[in-house]
Amino acid sequence: MEDSWLPLFVRVDGLKVAVLGGGRAGSRRARLFACKGAKVRVYAKDFTAIREGECSGRIEFSQVDLEDISKLEDAINWGDIIVIATSNPEVNRLASTIALGKGKLVNSAADYRLGNVIVPFQAETSYGLKIAVTSLGKTGIAARKILEDIIKIIDNGYYATLFRVMARIKSWLKDNIKDYNLRYNLYFILGESPRVLEYINRGEEDKAFEEALKIIREYLFNNPEFLEGGRNP
Repeated sequence: MEDSWLPLFVRVDGLKVAVLGGGRAGSRRARLFACKGAKVRVYAKDFTAIREGECSGRIEFSQVDLEDISKLEDAINWGDIIVIATSNPEVNRLASTIALGKGKLVNSAADYRLGNVIVPFQAETSYGLKIAVTSLGKTGIAARKILEDIIKIIDNGYYATLFRVMARIKSWLKDNIKDYNLRYNLYFILGESPRVLEYINRGEEDKAFEEALKIIREYLFNNPEFLEGGRNP
């Protein structure tokens, strides 16, 4: 089902990633996971495309014929995440069936429908916002271009100030307000406050934060039952 996909960020350092296939697609996936700290092992007859390039020194290589079902199963058993990237459609379909049957996380480089994990195009702003997009295999070129344009638009000005101010507010609330429900309510009140947003629009980060503290004081003064659960700023 197209609507059953849920975007997630997964911490992969320490996870075992079995890459089935040593061509260009397998090479890109292997280096991507290796650079993020995963334990990557590539299973293929040839590794020419992978032995050079970023993070290739962190990759293990196992020279096998994946048309041998026992070898294919061994590779799948080893990995936590299975990347299917062979040039043989029949092997890819079989690998998908076996891996999904074993409850593995499966990414198929050639056909996303064979797996249950998509590796999206990803980027990060200068202030730490991570963004990932996918076209579900329809057009990688367009997806990548759209992502680049999004980053250009939001990597400065209003969005950068908004991010920094709200991150600062959230950190302060965690440090000073014990009650989770109170923190939650205050965070959304502050995020929608015209008084705070006015300073953010002007790019005045410190004043926006100071205004947020004033609003917190006012809220606690008007709701004294919460004072015991947090420190009055």
